Amino acid sequence: MKSYLKKITVTPSDVDFQCKMSITRMMEKFQEIAGDHVKLFNADNETLIKNYNVCWFITRMKIDVKHFPHLGDDIIIETFPTEPKRLKQNRLYVIYNSKNEVLVDGVSEWCLYDINLKKLKRFDELKSYFMNSMEFNKSYDGCTYTRFNMDVLDEDFCYEYESRACDIDMNLHTNNVSYGRMIMNSFNCDYLSKNKLKSFEIKFINQSFESDVIRIFKKYIDKDSFYIVGKSKESDNKIFESMVKF
Repeated sequence: MKSYLKKITVTPSDVDFQCKMSITRMMEKFQEIAGDHVKLFNADNETLIKNYNVCWFITRMKIDVKHFPHLGDDIIIETFPTEPKRLKQNRLYVIYNSKNEVLVDGVSEWCLYDINLKKLKRFDELKSYFMNSMEFNKSYDGCTYTRFNMDVLDEDFCYEYESRACDIDMNLHTNNVSYGRMIMNSFNCDYLSKNKLKSFEIKFINQSFESDVIRIFKKYIDKDSFYIVGKSKESDNKIFESMVKF
């Protein structure tokens, strides 16, 4: 099985103020379908934690939008994993409409994390347990993620956000999707209604926890492109960085 497909109808909980599927909901759906897929190979987080004290986590995600799904649309989400490298594996996502036309392309980079040792786990260490039963898309020639090599100034400060209970995931870290909301909340409704989002990319750098204050900076790059970074107010370390293009 090289890919896994799931049919859904876009509901009110999936959409933003314009009744189109939000980027953060796409992030959630992509993570959900990835979990559904690996469960077929007994490689879901629940099983990995129970048997090997290992869990999946995402290090970055990129979403390119041709057309947004809207409220009431019937869509198909497809995902497939690429062959893993030593410590990382890409997983691709495609959203189709009812006519089988591509609406959205996505890719995320996944790693395995050893909970006891608190470090990355090599894929080949677990290959005999579940990797041998999985099929990978070997024709995929890789994703060009943005090479972030910039920083922000005080004048780029946008707002600050304190992580609260509803932002915290099962590992007691701020959830990835919460960072997506912080990024999109750096734009107001007026700007979002007048400009169509075409690309969203996020790189997760450091973890944050409940009550941590994250300072959001937004730097204008060029026509309709923005570099957005979240920094710890306490340490000034980068928590995440992102590129958003309209």
